[in-house]
Amino acid sequence: MTKFVKDKSANILNFLAMNRVVAQFSRVKKGNDRSGVLNISNDVFADFFEELNEREIHYLAVGDIAGAYHGYPRTSGGLELWLSHDDENIQKIQHLLELGAPINADSEGRVVKFRGETFKLTIYLQMLHYTQQDFCRCHSESELAVVLNTTIPVLGKKDYTREMGIPSKTGNRKMIKNQESQN
Repeated sequence: MTKFVKDKSANILNFLAMNRVVAQFSRVKKGNDRSGVLNISNDVFADFFEELNEREIHYLAVGDIAGAYHGYPRTSGGLELWLSHDDENIQKIQHLLELGAPINADSEGRVVKFRGETFKLTIYLQMLHYTQQDFCRCHSESELAVVLNTTIPVLGKKDYTREMGIPSKTGNRKMIKNQESQN
């Protein structure tokens, strides 16, 4: 059953603000416009997810968004989504983002423009520990963040912890240990 935890939703707004601040400092320091840090306004962020919901695109917010929601915000290069892999769902997001190239496993992400803002979007059709067959279960056990009146399904903490606890990712193991010690 999907859970709604109200106070955790604020973590996502803090995550967005933190990334904007880091992006501003990176620009001053490096003197360029592309710092590699997510720099998206709260309104465009909420509008993007509202569009996903209105078009009935089946997705879960994963990666650094899920990490921020579950209490471990860190700078991010972009947004990460896990999509239900069916043709209609894929066509809906391609149409929304006006993507010409087909969507497939996209570990590098792609730069998209939405409502005049540009950001990196990484779309997964399967995760490292979860296949498409697991998507429905993970979606039903997801938690709902509400950001600026927009509901965002976020990978549940148990599934997020399993996905991020990959032995090859030392930084993720440290993050998971920190989270577990705070609970």
